Amino acid sequence: MKLPDELRELLDDYALPNPMAAPAMKWGIVGPGNIAATFAQHLRHNTAQELLAVSSRHFGRAAAFAAEYGAERSYPDYRMLCADPDVDIVYVATPHSHHIEVALAAIAAGKAVVVEKPLTATAADTDALFTAAAAAKVFVMEALWSRFLDPWRLTRELVRRGHLGEIIQVRSELSFPLLHKPRLVEPELAGGAIRDLGIYPLSFAQFLLGDGTLEYVCGSLHTTGVERDALMVSDHRGVRAVSACSMRAHAANSAEVIGTKGWVRIPTTMHAPGAMHIALEDRPAPIRVKVDARVKAPYRFEACEAARCVEQGLLESPDMTWWETKRLATIIDQARNELKAA
Repeated sequence: MKLPDELRELLDDYALPNPMAAPAMKWGIVGPGNIAATFAQHLRHNTAQELLAVSSRHFGRAAAFAAEYGAERSYPDYRMLCADPDVDIVYVATPHSHHIEVALAAIAAGKAVVVEKPLTATAADTDALFTAAAAAKVFVMEALWSRFLDPWRLTRELVRRGHLGEIIQVRSELSFPLLHKPRLVEPELAGGAIRDLGIYPLSFAQFLLGDGTLEYVCGSLHTTGVERDALMVSDHRGVRAVSACSMRAHAANSAEVIGTKGWVRIPTTMHAPGAMHIALEDRPAPIRVKVDARVKAPYRFEACEAARCVEQGLLESPDMTWWETKRLATIIDQARNELKAA
């Protein structure tokens, strides 16, 4: 992402890590669905990463996926993929309800693991997964890909360096009409708006402001019992964040950070921004710019982050720590439980 001259002078040492500089790792994918297809496609764009193996309960599906995305091997069982000595990192893209089962098998096989968000279906399972990873000394990361993109990182940099002043509020939303998708409304598959959509606004607030506690939630439930929509207010050491999500309709899907010296606004698709508006008002010459925030093959950045961490012998990513994932899981559990009890 190219910064306007006004911002480049303020952030002269800011740079996103080069995906091509990340060490080459051999990946295995479990669960060759739509998200996995996007991930596999993005691995092939300007990275040194290699998709080696794919597994699915339906072997034909694994074989077809492997052929389409250039993987050398396909397996009818995820345990066989995890046992492959040439696989360095396992990417788990099964339904949420099956994340922990597959991830624990990968950990037991000594494989690094990147798991689609949410890491598991509950905070208790998240804690159990990290406990197993710590005991096995294996890298695990929740695949919240937006955290590794320039727009989010640039916003955090402006907050950290004080260019926005004291932060007053963060607001964000993510909503799409998804009730027609069975996986997202079935409790047995850990469906629901908060785990699939709300996690992005909640994570955006946490990414910028640090740990938060849930203060308020309201919303509605589907006939199956999962939440259709939710509005959540979290407190981050005195700064409020409003996070909204819905599976009933499209929204602007915007995000806004408001400070005493300026603001940042992502007008649409806050989890995968195409543009940012930045205003730094408390200056002799105020800065108001629109930034082209489009990112090519965005999933490659989380993959390359994992590759760097594995090469360095880290168990967790500094930008998606275990502690942050646990806190997000706890807030999600609390919000969902309060909605059901209302």
